[in-house]
Amino acid sequence: MPTGQQKLSVSSYNITEDTSANDIKYGITQPVKDIIQDIYPEVQKGKRSVIQRLERLCKKYPHVPQFKNYLSVALSHAGNEKRAFEVNEQALREHPDYLFVRTNQARVLMENGTTDGIPDLLGESMELKALYPEKDQFHILEVLTYYNTSVKYFLMTDDREAAQMRLDLLVQIDPSHPLTLSAQAIVARYNLEKSQKKMQLDRENERSVKSRSYNTRVQTDIKPVFTHPETEALYKHGFELPQEIIEKLLALPRKTLIQDLETVLEDSINRFEYFRNQAEENGWDEQAYNFSIHAIYLLAELNSEDSLPHILELLRQGDEFLDFWYADSLEPFLTEPVAVLAKNRLDDLSDFVKEPNNSSYARNIALTAAEHVAHYYPELRERVIEMFRDWFEFHLYRLDDDRFIDTQLLSFMVWSCMNLNADELLGQIRRLYDENLISITMLGSYKDVENDIHKDSYASQKPSGIIKAYKQFQGKTQLPDFSEPVLPNTNTLPDDDDLWRDVGRNDPCPCGSGRKFKKCCLRK
Repeated sequence: MPTGQQKLSVSSYNITEDTSANDIKYGITQPVKDIIQDIYPEVQKGKRSVIQRLERLCKKYPHVPQFKNYLSVALSHAGNEKRAFEVNEQALREHPDYLFVRTNQARVLMENGTTDGIPDLLGESMELKALYPEKDQFHILEVLTYYNTSVKYFLMTDDREAAQMRLDLLVQIDPSHPLTLSAQAIVARYNLEKSQKKMQLDRENERSVKSRSYNTRVQTDIKPVFTHPETEALYKHGFELPQEIIEKLLALPRKTLIQDLETVLEDSINRFEYFRNQAEENGWDEQAYNFSIHAIYLLAELNSEDSLPHILELLRQGDEFLDFWYADSLEPFLTEPVAVLAKNRLDDLSDFVKEPNNSSYARNIALTAAEHVAHYYPELRERVIEMFRDWFEFHLYRLDDDRFIDTQLLSFMVWSCMNLNADELLGQIRRLYDENLISITMLGSYKDVENDIHKDSYASQKPSGIIKAYKQFQGKTQLPDFSEPVLPNTNTLPDDDDLWRDVGRNDPCPCGSGRKFKKCCLRK
């Protein structure tokens, strides 16, 4: 079978609109050219009169392959596929080097639902120069027709990457030609149909965990009392906490400051109902409702590893709680500080993922934080890999337990393993696919994962400093508009390749959901 993965180029031959080379080769005189040009517009109609005329021309000019090719096409349009195939087979025997006979035969085979024999017609590599190594010049219609046909072939064999390579070549040669436009339409339709099938299959296999509720027993409207009055500033500033306040807070005694910051986290739990009711009555108050985010980052800057359990307690409060405080920014908000604090507390992350009914989005924080730890501290990579192995085995042992099994979370796990090039876990990943527990919309097939797990080389990196990361994040992030939430259009999926091609895994998803591309509509 053709590989379809080689780099394609037209630099090794010339493309021309001059037909003289083929005219000389097949003895096509000017009168014959006039007949060809005259009858061509009628071929697509498949009328009986045209078929009869072409049959006469084939007998009169047996050396001219165009007439046999036109006759096959006309018969096909008339619905006589059997006779069309026979005519084309005859033309192929008599004119084996005539490219359009080969592409037409390939078209007939594909219209009959088979790709058998097409590599023999178009070449194993599906590259024009390889099929005709002795030729240095091709007519533009030969090139466009050949690669248009190969696009269709690769889509029928589900080799989207190879089809896209041929389409890119067509666009390079003539972006507005009907053969290029038809190939674009076919690829777009294929992508849309494949995406819809993947989404449908994912919906059929989707399983999710119903997260626990927030702690209703501790709810109060009483403000906490802090050791340091300066801590109150966290309740009085918006998302971008001024640098001078950060410096002032960090200059306070470390032990009591940490206690105050942990109290801030507890306050987001204890007064959740109070703040939620305030927001429902008066709207989201950006100046007053970002205090827990500030506290988390400050604890990370202080390297208060013993505060990690307090952050995990925050994550235990369930989807309603997390959606209110962090919306779709949960992962970008919390992953970095959790990773910084987890270096020596990886068991805390491991246990959190294995607790029943924890929010899957919250458990994903533990996954991505562990992944970050492996990147920051290469000496801990093997420990992190073993954590993922343990998580996989834990879930594979509990396939019928709805308190744990969540297909989206398990897909996130596999994604992290791909980022870590953890090919040693392919055995567990294969078993998850066998149990239909992985989102193929997000990750593609197991074969895709098996290939891609080696692509992005694992590389260690140093954390940039939590406050620096915090300030960078503040400058890049826009808080969601809670009055008019942006929701993705789940009825349609964009099928324009240009929309998706340059989107990075961590970029905003083009569908408008507000989530990262890798957490939303990522396609293979």
